Amino acid sequence: MGPKKLIKAFYNAPVIEDPEIVSRFFSKDLDLTWHSSEGRVKMGFEALDQFFKEINKTYEDLRAEVTHMVKEGQSVAVRCTYYARTIENPDEELAISHFMAIWEVSDSKIVKGSMMSQPASAPNWQPV
Repeated sequence: MGPKKLIKAFYNAPVIEDPEIVSRFFSKDLDLTWHSSEGRVKMGFEALDQFFKEINKTYEDLRAEVTHMVKEGQSVAVRCTYYARTIENPDEELAISHFMAIWEVSDSKIVKGSMMSQPASAPNWQPV
């Protein structure tokens, strides 16, 4: 599977329903750097797998709405917003975060990622 097709499949995958999502899409040698409102986090395969298992305990449903996807060589850049339905309130879908990510693919697996995110509830910034 080509890089763009793989990344598209990942963002369209049923995250909550697929306990094998990390092993399906990510290399065991994953190197992920995530810059968020909490700071910088480095993750490997095991940490990301645990992260997704924790998400499954919190959300009833989670989906990504991709607005941009650009491929260059084996790298794919993505801009998306994640929407979730919580276990406490499954009838209401809320935007939870905005992401920009650059993924590197090798042998039909994601081997490296660099992400930036911010909560969807962050205030709009206005220049002074």
